[in-house]
Amino acid sequence: MKQGSRTVICFLALFNIGSGEGGDSYLVVNDVKVPTYGIAGKHAVLSCFYSPIHGIYSVKWYKNGLEFYSYLPERTQPITIHPLQGVHVNVDRSSFESVYLGNLTLESTGRYRCEVSGQAPIFATDSKFGDMLVIIVPDAGPIIQGHKSRYSPGDILNVNCTTENTKPPANLTWYLNNKLVDEAYISRYPLRNRSLGFEYLHTPTLGLQYQLKQEDFSRDASLLDLKCTASMYEAYYKVAEVSSRMKKRHRQPRKEFKQRIELDVEEEKGGPGYLSSHTGRSSSTTFPSNTILSSTTTCFIFLLFSLYN
Repeated sequence: MKQGSRTVICFLALFNIGSGEGGDSYLVVNDVKVPTYGIAGKHAVLSCFYSPIHGIYSVKWYKNGLEFYSYLPERTQPITIHPLQGVHVNVDRSSFESVYLGNLTLESTGRYRCEVSGQAPIFATDSKFGDMLVIIVPDAGPIIQGHKSRYSPGDILNVNCTTENTKPPANLTWYLNNKLVDEAYISRYPLRNRSLGFEYLHTPTLGLQYQLKQEDFSRDASLLDLKCTASMYEAYYKVAEVSSRMKKRHRQPRKEFKQRIELDVEEEKGGPGYLSSHTGRSSSTTFPSNTILSSTTTCFIFLLFSLYN
């Protein structure tokens, strides 16, 4: 066998040992865990799972192709940080299998790749990546405006729901008695934007105009439940909920009309409609005019009754 051929065979043998075909030294990155969504101001943990865990020369992390973290287990100080905008590594919480990123910003958004290399002479290498999108969530949950404590069937429910200063805009949804409100009653207002450096924060508002029906109020307590939810992917979900009662109906007092004919008249001194004069021992009394009219009417009715009988 020629010398050149022996060299090639030896090289292939070393390659097979280093790459682990049929051996224990085969290096592979099994998985990486990168949060799909991060929240500005919070933290994120990047994890890299590989095998075998022994005989490793280095574990490195890259963001958008730029190295920011390396772990070389054989060194006295195994961790080395390479400054990169938007990446803030907490060294005390990082190791050969995970990296702790603190104080996330919008610039932390990107593709994160874990690269693991074996020892000499082959330095077999494998890697996997994951993408993270950093979002800005509001300081508080959604706000409902225009709501009243009491409504009646037929009233117009006219309310707005707002979530302030988010990126991207939060997704707002209305529910009436835990049922999704039809799009026909929804008003989507233009976004209000606020500058934040080179970025913009968004404030969306979702309106609801709906004529209430009797069946919208619960039968037992006459309650109306209104709910607005704000969500941003799978990273943020908040709810604002209010309740209203149905206005009580005021019953009109029943008016009873009674028609009476009084034949007995009692004199009432000083009362309205009476004229009385006293002279010495004798006195004359004048009956009230309405009493005279009532007596006349009574007599007239009695005469008519007599004639027809």
